[in-house]
Amino acid sequence: MITARFAEVGQVVEQARAIFSIAKDGPRDAVFDVYEAIFAQVPDDAIGGIIVGTVLTLVFLPALYVAWYRIEAPDETRGAIGA
Repeated sequence: MITARFAEVGQVVEQARAIFSIAKDGPRDAVFDVYEAIFAQVPDDAIGGIIVGTVLTLVFLPALYVAWYRIEAPDETRGAIGA
């Protein structure tokens, strides 16, 4: 089924230019009409969650990794420049 026509009868068009828009049979796309203001403001609860997630990622998870795999601190003399 043709849904739109982008050229008139007898019109000369460039090559590879779409002339017709055709509706495909199968799954359909969904269009949601939502107010932009809903997404423009970040609620305070989300900011708190972001802060907690950042602390977990930067502090707690690396410490847990070190404890789980029993990683020891590097020897200060090994790898020093000029040693």
